[in-house]
Amino acid sequence: MTKKTEKDYSLSLKKKPLYIRLQFMGDIPSEIIAKKLRKSVQRTFNAGELHVLFSTRPMVIPRLKNEVPRLATSNCIYQFNCACGASYIGRFSRNLIFRAREHLPAWLSKGVVKTINSSILEHLVQTGHKASVDESFSILYRAPNKLPKTSKHLRLQTAEAIAIRPKQPVLCIQKKEVQPLLLPWPSVETINS
Repeated sequence: MTKKTEKDYSLSLKKKPLYIRLQFMGDIPSEIIAKKLRKSVQRTFNAGELHVLFSTRPMVIPRLKNEVPRLATSNCIYQFNCACGASYIGRFSRNLIFRAREHLPAWLSKGVVKTINSSILEHLVQTGHKASVDESFSILYRAPNKLPKTSKHLRLQTAEAIAIRPKQPVLCIQKKEVQPLLLPWPSVETINS
């Protein structure tokens, strides 16, 4: 009977495969990292054999959902631009197509005048300009769908005010008719003058 040495046992046993997945950083850095990891595993856990798998991010990320058509979006800040340069900024929680139809009703294209309930409609009737939903309306901001309804409403109010302030749209009449607050203390303008 021959006595097996310790060396013979280590050669006859299969090493346990160990797998690690790393992000691919290029040929040379990946090889260097793989060699260092294999050496450190061999030193500390000789019964294991490390297999390093490199992966990359996919170049094309597939879209699982179809994109919502522009006129079907809701909870947005929109801008109306007339051909003459007049503009209007507003917000809506329904689909854009419903809000656009309120501003551009079907009777407008037939030359009939009925109840005027928006400054855009009033402008188009007074000037005789033509506008279409596809060309005249654009979306400036869309509130995230993840927000609760009250937070969405507050976010839209704030976004509308931020959009109106620098652009000063001509057709935003209701924003111009707001009475400034009468405060019991002096305003910043009176203090500085």
